[in-house]
Amino acid sequence: MSVGCKWAEKNPILHEYHNLEWGHPIIDSIELFERLCLQCVAAGGFKGRENKKTKEFDIDAAQLSVIEARGLYREKFHNFDPREMCKLTADDIDSIVESEMERESDSDSSFKGLSKNKQKLKALINNAKAFIKMEENGEDFSKFCWSFTNDKMILGGTNLIDIPKFASELSSELKKKGFTYTTPSVCYAFMQSVGIINDHSIDCPLRNECIEEAQIFGKQ
Repeated sequence: MSVGCKWAEKNPILHEYHNLEWGHPIIDSIELFERLCLQCVAAGGFKGRENKKTKEFDIDAAQLSVIEARGLYREKFHNFDPREMCKLTADDIDSIVESEMERESDSDSSFKGLSKNKQKLKALINNAKAFIKMEENGEDFSKFCWSFTNDKMILGGTNLIDIPKFASELSSELKKKGFTYTTPSVCYAFMQSVGIINDHSIDCPLRNECIEEAQIFGKQ
């Protein structure tokens, strides 16, 4: 499928991610948590270039690296099952980072694997604990994430003034619940990724496809 989002044309990995995942609405709480974790590690990801009529995005190296290494993250972090992640310790993170550094030093590949930032990786464990605490308090993570846009997909390019507000509000509330590394820029990239904000370009075929999926889920 041809794409209208320029960043997705850079390599086959991005092309597949764009077509099959980016902006497609997600309502499952564990899947949402995984996407949030990956954005925490990337700590940003998509950079906006704004003009009067549209907003285009480009991808940065950290975001691409996380997409490429997602299988490894799932392996090391128990498929992002929060209850299993809570069992990981600081020593486990130290071991993960050490093994990654050894693997890289022995490899001729350009594949960089997991982040070596221990604080980011430890934040994932912290965020798993915050997720569980929400669950124990009777809060549904999916309903929480979608509540900032009144349970509806927001179309990027048509309401740019409000979009940063949504991400800032999500960031603020996550912080209150004990989450870390969930800055407004991380939350914006997360909301783009899971279809809470549909930022496919106006001429991208996936824009309407994601809208149709949102209608099925009652999010449009």
